[in-house]
Amino acid sequence: MIRTRKRKVRPDTYRKPGRKGVYDSTTPERAIWLMARGLTEKDLAVAFGVNVTTIERWQRDLPEFSEAMQKGKKQADENVVKSLYKSAMGYSHRDIKIVSTKDGVLTIPILKHYPPDVTACIFWLKNRQREDWADVQKFESTANMNINVNGKLDLSILSGEEQRLIKSIAIKRLKSIEGVRHN
Repeated sequence: MIRTRKRKVRPDTYRKPGRKGVYDSTTPERAIWLMARGLTEKDLAVAFGVNVTTIERWQRDLPEFSEAMQKGKKQADENVVKSLYKSAMGYSHRDIKIVSTKDGVLTIPILKHYPPDVTACIFWLKNRQREDWADVQKFESTANMNINVNGKLDLSILSGEEQRLIKSIAIKRLKSIEGVRHN
């Protein structure tokens, strides 16, 4: 005789599998504090002991958590802006130099100075004053071109440089469309 096991039917009162949620009233404040220190969503999930999808669900379903994350990110960004500004302008701060002598260890207070960082200056200007400091500057040119009924352009009103530019553009387009080589 073959024995078979009977499955027990679970009543609906049993919990579904999975961990109990760890979200509570202090979670948004903790999220602000952690995000202000530069943590990512993945790091936040590790800190709360949950999966990244749980963090994403909290963001989607709980407006106070989403706002807390945004507030923390904003604080982190503001700290970076302050640091970039200090680096671009140069700064000084008090420090302690530890020196070992034959009489023992001495701590000497000093003032460290960091000169302005040119790279930080360039980065700051390119982002804050794009129109003046961008690598690529936009030039607007207005020209009246008459198009004849037969489809030819009247280029006589353009300067020699503008005509050469239009000719080079036309040649490049012809090469890409027809695969024809022009010298």
